[in-house]
Amino acid sequence: MNHLQLQQAALPDLSESQISRLPKDQLAHFSNAVQQLHDWTLQMRGRINRGMETRYADQIRQAATLGQEEAARFRIDDGDLQIDVSQPKEIVWDQKHLSEIAERNRLSKRLLHRRKRKHVIPWRRGRQQWR
Repeated sequence: MNHLQLQQAALPDLSESQISRLPKDQLAHFSNAVQQLHDWTLQMRGRINRGMETRYADQIRQAATLGQEEAARFRIDDGDLQIDVSQPKEIVWDQKHLSEIAERNRLSKRLLHRRKRKHVIPWRRGRQQWR
């Protein structure tokens, strides 16, 4: 395959206003056509990505051995094809620190609630007003 060309075919270049005034059957036809194109594009993107992962597996493994900073900038350059290889970043959660933050939030909410209750004054007919 040397050339791939996608054409808009029967989908005219309409504004949002024009689309909103289309008859329901025509709107449904266009909507279905665009959805099919979207589905096909997602499917092909997945195939292309898996094909490139297979073809460039050695270079991708090389990127995985680099440090996190170098791996974040790793690029495979194969003539007209440039591929930026991204490795998932390792995230380490400090559970003790997160627990301390959650506890501080819980305590500050409780303290705020107590302060609000002190500033409530009764109003006529059972209503309350905040100061």
